[in-house]
Amino acid sequence: PRFAEYLVQDLLYLKALEPLLLQLSRLAISKEDEAFLRTIAKATLVAEELTRKELLEQLNEVSSSDATMLPYCSHYLSHLEASISSGWLGGLAAILPCFSLYSLLGARLVLADENPYAKWLANYTDPLFASQTATLWQMAEAAYQLADSGQRAEAALAFTTSAKHEVMFFRGRDVE
Repeated sequence: PRFAEYLVQDLLYLKALEPLLLQLSRLAISKEDEAFLRTIAKATLVAEELTRKELLEQLNEVSSSDATMLPYCSHYLSHLEASISSGWLGGLAAILPCFSLYSLLGARLVLADENPYAKWLANYTDPLFASQTATLWQMAEAAYQLADSGQRAEAALAFTTSAKHEVMFFRGRDVE
């Protein structure tokens, strides 16, 4: 039941994340960065959504269309929206923990064939996902070089707050 709740909330999160990534793409400092974020928003997240829907069906759980977003999910999304509204660097810093933590998990996972979550976890062991995460880091580092000290401080706070939200999302609790 707990994993099913996580999947439902994660699916709701991904649906809400797509327009936020598109909003962030409009702040990009280059056409390449804009196109890259649009690709992530449209393609990668759609594939992940399908995997979560399949897992929920296997678990005979409620579909996300019947689910209510829980506070820990909505608060995380509100933080992302505020960070993206603050600008390019703040937005990048806020989305990095999501990609980075899953990429780190993917780099360390060894998937056994009998693992019931192997298909979901494979999203994060995929070299394409690791490459996309590395590209996001490069974009953030380039933006950091152009930022003033105030923007850098805001970005550091956005990153740290998002990392806390990620950890608490796994626990099914809100950031305190």
